[in-house]
Amino acid sequence: MHYVIGDVHGCYDELATLLTIIEKRDRSAQFILLGDLIDRGPKVWEVLYWAQRHISQNGRYQCIRGNHEQLALTWYVAEYLPWYKEQGFYIPKEPIPKTYYDFSEVLEKKGIREKDKIEPIMQLFEKMPASKKLTIRSQAGKEVTYRLVHSWYDYDEENEGRQFYINLEKRCDYINHNPDEIIIHGHTSTVDREYIAQDEYPDRPGMIAYRENSINLDGGCCFSKRFEYPCMLCAICLENLEEIYPDTLENRFYKNADKKIPMQEAQRRADAYRENYMKKENPHRRAMLNMLNDTKRKESVSGAKL
Repeated sequence: MHYVIGDVHGCYDELATLLTIIEKRDRSAQFILLGDLIDRGPKVWEVLYWAQRHISQNGRYQCIRGNHEQLALTWYVAEYLPWYKEQGFYIPKEPIPKTYYDFSEVLEKKGIREKDKIEPIMQLFEKMPASKKLTIRSQAGKEVTYRLVHSWYDYDEENEGRQFYINLEKRCDYINHNPDEIIIHGHTSTVDREYIAQDEYPDRPGMIAYRENSINLDGGCCFSKRFEYPCMLCAICLENLEEIYPDTLENRFYKNADKKIPMQEAQRRADAYRENYMKKENPHRRAMLNMLNDTKRKESVSGAKL
């Protein structure tokens, strides 16, 4: 089956756990990551190291380009290559040009300053598509078409340049009026206040959220120390919309507090979260499940039990 994973942002431990959970139960699993592998999180290099050995255009592990990969590519062409040329191909002790986020710092810490070491990373990013259209057969036997992007897809936009920007950067209400496709995206985390306020139906901050014909997989994993939400790395199965997370709610709240609270307090926070955000069914999710299934079935959420 096909599994899509939201913005990783250097959260390598959570990524490794998600892959392990899914691969243990589905040895033929296919994975598509939604970009933003780099910046912000604690283990950016570990994510990059894994990506360079696993991500390919048509293989088992694929990745959509995120705006942070695009920022790195722009930096490489506009700043790094001119700087490198000025050195006469001799790399001095001075730091390489700084990126907008912390990507250059990660390279410096690993001693990666030479062009022949940075170029393969840029080639990896360059090969990532800005969007991917995928038609699969659900477990109920119905064909469903997904549009996978980092940020958003505008069906009315005919200009390729503007569409490229929309795919990587645009923030909007994330309502998809095209009933023939489900958009799966990240970019704007589900802990974002403006995102939460845009919809009247109950979202779950820090977990997967649903809008009309669209699914947001950016749970804000890299922000786990800044918000009183789970801030999960999120995955979803395209064949049945099953959600998979690397932790239970209790364990996530415990880890988010650096394990400095009693497990009883983590349990209390998890129970409060369930009471506030998980008692009511999201009708957008229900509508998409009905697209996948001939009969109405109650949603199934598995992986780490919530």
